[in-house]
Amino acid sequence: MKRTLLLVLFAILLAAPSTLFAQEADAHKGEAGATLTLAFDTLGEAPAESSVTHFSVLLDAMYKVMPQVIVSVDFGFTNTSVAPDQGDSQSDFSISNPVIGGHYIFMDNAGMLAHAGLEIAIPVVSVPDGTTVQDQIDAAAREINLGYASGARGRFGEYMWIPDFLSIIVPVGAEMHFASGLNAGGELSFVYGIYTGETLEVAGIDLTPENEADLELALDVSFEAGMVEPGLRYTLVARLTAEDTENAAQMAIEPFVKAKFGPGFGRLGFLMSLDKPLGFAFGSEPDKGIWAINIGGGANF
Repeated sequence: MKRTLLLVLFAILLAAPSTLFAQEADAHKGEAGATLTLAFDTLGEAPAESSVTHFSVLLDAMYKVMPQVIVSVDFGFTNTSVAPDQGDSQSDFSISNPVIGGHYIFMDNAGMLAHAGLEIAIPVVSVPDGTTVQDQIDAAAREINLGYASGARGRFGEYMWIPDFLSIIVPVGAEMHFASGLNAGGELSFVYGIYTGETLEVAGIDLTPENEADLELALDVSFEAGMVEPGLRYTLVARLTAEDTENAAQMAIEPFVKAKFGPGFGRLGFLMSLDKPLGFAFGSEPDKGIWAINIGGGANF
């Protein structure tokens, strides 16, 4: 069913393109922005329930080095605190894997823009690997932190938060702007992750992670009404190399509103996971998913 849905959405992508490069299509040479993501949750079951407070920040910048060539840089950091009803609280801070990329605009006319690119996520994220009890506690806190940074985005762009993986991303996207104020678009990315860590072996069994391949799809539709632009974003992340095919794809939606003021812009969104493996955002345990608030802004220059 999800494979069929993926093919249908890919067809929609070709017909109704995305807003990724909307700011770059005009006279501006570049764009820089930041997005703060907040998530709050409860983990575990009584009597050992834990309250979780998560925030993460993504910084992004794009610059048009030639009329049809854009370079991009993405970087971020994440912090998650877990406060159990019993025991001490744990908190972890981590940077993300930085992503650098180049993009080529191969169509830009009559309100339609299409682009393709190549990006690389450099593996700098790590998990403590010591053998002491504190090392193991720190490692567990890091795994939870990175998991929330990924989950709070519906696992979209997960390669920024996976330790010991160098990821190659090939995005293809397009967008269309209508005179009525309607904007529609999408982007499809192929992601190939190459494991760069050490060989893992336990009791003679090789547990070294294998390379992974994902497809990421994002679809956006919005309507410009003066300075305000409400819209809806849908994302789908499919793990092509997953052995558990029932939980190989993650879907999420995000109602949002954008505002423009001079060279600046702001964005407020509410992301909700829709299905497993994260689960439905407002479901009941043990299938309860995740929801997050995204607060972003930036400027063109």
